[in-house]
Amino acid sequence: MKAITMQLNRYMHNRFDLDEDSVVLSTPYDPDGNIASKVNNKLVVFLSNITKDTLPNTGARLSSSSSMGSSFTSSAPLYLNLYVVIGACFDAARYPEALKYLSHAVGCFQQNPVIDGHSYPELSNSIHKLIIDIENVSLNELSNMWGILGGTYLPSILYKVRMVVVASDAIVSRELNASVAETSTRNR
Repeated sequence: MKAITMQLNRYMHNRFDLDEDSVVLSTPYDPDGNIASKVNNKLVVFLSNITKDTLPNTGARLSSSSSMGSSFTSSAPLYLNLYVVIGACFDAARYPEALKYLSHAVGCFQQNPVIDGHSYPELSNSIHKLIIDIENVSLNELSNMWGILGGTYLPSILYKVRMVVVASDAIVSRELNASVAETSTRNR
């Protein structure tokens, strides 16, 4: 989420001569349902959902052998899809500016739909790349989403961020190879 926010902030700084960040990573509303103070007159980036991407994941476990004659099995990586909203939290008098900023956000990810270690060196080593794509939602789904958030609708766009990988280094099982197990049994 930080990578997406930073990418968008860099883009906005290059497009407009800004003294401060115009994009913040935050929920748009405070617990009382009011616009959060730090997002006023800015674009807000927030997570709306996480799903498992079943296409690249076969559910198989990964095995590897060691020089000591045993093999280890670990869990396969988990591929996730993040659903990220970019909303324009601007005062009513600044509505045209809100739409201008939102259209530039669309342009940012249209021109740069991939975030990787080259574009964002701080990206975790466990994540090869993030692929950012617009997710179409119906008016009914949009209404439900903003209703769940407990606030009023803001001009916004929903992105699906694919290929977030959560790799576990935990070992699920360990097996001794036959020759090592036989030697171990004879040494008892």
